[in-house]
Amino acid sequence: MKIKKILLFVFILVSTLSANNFIQLKTPIKAINIILKNSNDKTVSLDSFKGKKVILNFWASWCPPCKREMPSLEKFYKKYKKTIEVVAVASGQGEDDVFPFISQMKEEPTFTILYDINQIASLNYNIQAMPTSFIISKNGYITHYAIGEINFMSKEFLELIK
Repeated sequence: MKIKKILLFVFILVSTLSANNFIQLKTPIKAINIILKNSNDKTVSLDSFKGKKVILNFWASWCPPCKREMPSLEKFYKKYKKTIEVVAVASGQGEDDVFPFISQMKEEPTFTILYDINQIASLNYNIQAMPTSFIISKNGYITHYAIGEINFMSKEFLELIK
């Protein structure tokens, strides 16, 4: 058990140090379908985005790095929304928690925000730290992940997502 905790700590530390670099999985794994509600109380399924690349981002309104990366995620989405979907999962939060943060932003997000109030999706994706982001291929496989703040408009990320 002690070794598992040490390995998890090292994994999180290394991932945090390379936070602006997505790590490519040697073997892509099937993305777990999540079904959550959005601000219109509409149920949205991750599987409904098959055929498009997806940036799946787990975040929380109390998380400073999450707040800092949100504007670049919105700029990215506005520029690439025809080919890439952005799904932001508010981990452990509902609309009442998220709305005050969203309403204070210079530009409110136009991408899909889902509420994971009971953290079922977060548990399914084994979220250990926030923000955590995944790149999901058009056919529904996770190809890359990153733990920590990302500049979604950085040259490195834009090269990766092509």
